[in-house]
Amino acid sequence: MISNTNLLVVLKSILLLVVLNSFSIQEKTRVANARIERDLKNIINTKEPRNYKNIASLNVVASYIKNELKKVCDAVFFQVYNINGNEYKNVIGSIGTTHSTRIIIGAHYDVFCETPGADDNASGVAGLLELARLLAKEKLKYRIDFVAYMLEEPPFFRTKNMDSYKHAKYCMIIILM
Repeated sequence: MISNTNLLVVLKSILLLVVLNSFSIQEKTRVANARIERDLKNIINTKEPRNYKNIASLNVVASYIKNELKKVCDAVFFQVYNINGNEYKNVIGSIGTTHSTRIIIGAHYDVFCETPGADDNASGVAGLLELARLLAKEKLKYRIDFVAYMLEEPPFFRTKNMDSYKHAKYCMIIILM
């Protein structure tokens, strides 16, 4: 188990690596901005809003996230489960899979009601994807799991059906094994 102090050191180290890795900052920023913009467009431009009722839209975005993570992660998979007869999924991509200490970085891609969710959900996932791209190039001493959660909005928010809760239970099973 990683302590809060160690977690802060790791997070500061990750930030430092990202900053130090920015030699040609203007070029890298331009490329990163273009990737982030592309990610945002791919996440928010679904036929139907990405809420729990529109599973097809959620699945399109889940596949996009999985395909992007496959480009940089050592392992990528769906954490699938059923709620009320519907199949939902988290997307998990991992780097540094040989390390036992795990850091989890997450964002959610569902929306509340009929909103596009660009300023919260989609921007968080775009940031998650870019962070995975950047950290995949580094030699880290930790396993990092990038998790895109599906059901984080009402009516699942703060319930046992919330995806981050399901993922936490999954992680506890792995730790206890």
